[in-house]
Amino acid sequence: MSVSSFSIRVMRDTCVAATVLSLPVAWLAGGPGGLGVLAGALLAVGNFLWLVRRASLAGQESGGTSAGAWAVASGARLLGLGLACAVLLKLTLVHPVALLGGLTVLPCAVILQGLRSAGKDA
Repeated sequence: MSVSSFSIRVMRDTCVAATVLSLPVAWLAGGPGGLGVLAGALLAVGNFLWLVRRASLAGQESGGTSAGAWAVASGARLLGLGLACAVLLKLTLVHPVALLGGLTVLPCAVILQGLRSAGKDA
């Protein structure tokens, strides 16, 4: 399984799982709960997409990216993620627990796709 295939499957699984999870959460916790799961998953997918693109570009460059530039770019990425979460929470558009739940959908998808990939290679 190539890196692009893996990342596409992870993003697809994250979006499907977040959509399926947001429906019962919206029913139980109301609109901010369902929106929180979706917003968290979309933020996680955007973060993951940025990370995949930067990692693939770093692998293609012959000179390589300096560690300082990578650290600054990663800090900016995480700052943007934190600011987006803060704005959503400050405006009370999402429920905090639902936002956290949405952010954790992507790591679960990464683990599941990694295990699935390892099973196929074995």
